[in-house]
Amino acid sequence: QTWHRVGVRDPLAAAQWSAAGVTPSTVGEWVAANIRSSEAVRWNEFGFDLTAARDAVKKGQTPESVFQQRTATASASASSIGGMARVSRMHGEYKKFLDGGVPHNVLSGYFTANWTDDEALAWAKVGIHAADARVWIRLGMHPSEVNGLSDPITVIEEWWRAGIPFDELSDWLGAG
Repeated sequence: QTWHRVGVRDPLAAAQWSAAGVTPSTVGEWVAANIRSSEAVRWNEFGFDLTAARDAVKKGQTPESVFQQRTATASASASSIGGMARVSRMHGEYKKFLDGGVPHNVLSGYFTANWTDDEALAWAKVGIHAADARVWIRLGMHPSEVNGLSDPITVIEEWWRAGIPFDELSDWLGAG
């Protein structure tokens, strides 16, 4: 209902906005910046807030192009002592994910989002992409409960069509 009041009528868009960390009270700023919900998810995954995303969009840049520029700059600074420490830390986290059996196509999203804690690892181990994991978390789900389900947006749409209230979704899914 809150999303409806601010003009977001599509459940998929509302879920995407939520996954991007956008709230009904801030969605207007993103829309004014000419950023759609699906794009906001990518900006969020790449670690950019509204200000950075808005500035980049004004320059005609995409989340991927800005991230590549940032990565190139970070690589150049890796020769400093602080940079080497960061590279060493990232290598350890990367190894932890690889040792956990996380597929490469899943792994990249977590590192792009700079989300490498134990919670992230638990989601990654069951093959859930970082953006989808954030949506599942917002729905109150745990990695073991969503293993084998399709993406969260499809599940939300199916359950809404079946008449399951949003706030009961995790209970129904958790019950199998």
